[in-house]
Amino acid sequence: MPTVTLTQDGVPVLPYVGRLANHQCIYWDRTLSGFGVRVYPSGRRAYVYSYRLQRRKRLQVLGRAEVLTLDQARVLGIAALAKVAIGADPQESSRKRRPAKTMAVLCEQFIEQHAKKKSAARGRTTSRVCGVASCQGSGTVLFPPLSALISR
Repeated sequence: MPTVTLTQDGVPVLPYVGRLANHQCIYWDRTLSGFGVRVYPSGRRAYVYSYRLQRRKRLQVLGRAEVLTLDQARVLGIAALAKVAIGADPQESSRKRRPAKTMAVLCEQFIEQHAKKKSAARGRTTSRVCGVASCQGSGTVLFPPLSALISR
């Protein structure tokens, strides 16, 4: 994507450049390496910071352009740069705050969103779907042995 000198007045008028609706359009800043503005097809804009940690490239969204000024976003970008310089992941705290789903919740979501639809289309009952038996009334999910799932 293009590298431009970002200004507070120039950010709201940056056009979306992309052929597809899911194409990523980021204008990188010339003054701060790794800092940029992502423009979505809807016209929404967000400040982002790109960095590498343990040989993996990551993109952190710093905030929406309507809420943050360019100077505030640059300060957040410099703070993220400082964390990366000492070997810390700037996004680690947000990942820790996100609650992890248990296997039972994931399995129930899978049965509700995918397996029940497919079994109903085939005329099957939902008591045993995809090798996972579920007790309809109690909400309990009984998992088969892992070897049974792998052999399929």
